[in-house]
Amino acid sequence: MKKRHHYRILFILMVAGLLCSCGTVGEKEEPQTAGTQTEKAEKEDARLAPYQSVELAAMARAYYLKENNYLAPEVECLKNDDGTTTLHLYEIVKDDDESSHTATSAWYTVDEYGKGEDDIMGNAVEFPNMSLGEIAEYVKTPIALTYNEEGEAHNEWKITDAATINACIQAISQINVGEETEHRTMDAGETLVFQMADGNTWTLDFEAGNLLRNNTCYETDGWKKVQNIIRDYLTEEGLQ
Repeated sequence: MKKRHHYRILFILMVAGLLCSCGTVGEKEEPQTAGTQTEKAEKEDARLAPYQSVELAAMARAYYLKENNYLAPEVECLKNDDGTTTLHLYEIVKDDDESSHTATSAWYTVDEYGKGEDDIMGNAVEFPNMSLGEIAEYVKTPIALTYNEEGEAHNEWKITDAATINACIQAISQINVGEETEHRTMDAGETLVFQMADGNTWTLDFEAGNLLRNNTCYETDGWKKVQNIIRDYLTEEGLQ
């Protein structure tokens, strides 16, 4: 009887040890997988760097929202002689029917990679890398769009229709940028130049539907929708 009781205790201890071991393995694998996915996403978004000033403005709005749970309605870009960009996040508060004042949320001065300083608090800031779609979600609404088409001949159209411009921005927010491609095509370039209210411009270059960025081409999914919005507008207006 004592021997059988001894085996029963030994069996219980072995089962308990096995369960503890399984639980420990599961806990280690989960954060490792999550970390790997985060690093991959950051690496993909970093391909857009260095960023244009309008993109930095969008990133500043997203950064402030994350840090303070508030999306600043307005942003302006000031380009400095040293290559940095100063970003002013603010809102216009109406006092009465005839007057208003500016309420500042933040002043940031950053380089073209989104690294710099909070000019009010004095601490360092670093904007997280953002994808093309994410930038389009936070960019302020442009007031005009110049569409350039490089085919057998150069064609250029300026669009000021607000509905068309908004539709383009929304479509760009849905574009997915894929892998780098060595496939290059002559006479198939399209350039979008969005003009902002503060005078700055946001330029996007595409080649046969692929995003051309920093002398590198990337496959895209969703460009055709942007192209159709522009071409449908030009056709309706009798411009193409």
